[in-house]
Amino acid sequence: MRRGHHRRRGRALIWTSRNYGRIDWVFVGIITLGILGLVYDRVLRLIASRVLHKYGAKV
Repeated sequence: MRRGHHRRRGRALIWTSRNYGRIDWVFVGIITLGILGLVYDRVLRLIASRVLHKYGAKV
């Protein structure tokens, strides 16, 4: 699988939906990307806090 494959798929959904006038699918794509971004951020924060805690850093 190529790098960034899922990210391009999300943008492709939004772009294709926009071209066909499917505003409802545009919003589904935007909300999905937002949720994925939030989950990704939380996972990275959790990993960073556990790894950096060993070195006395506060995240």
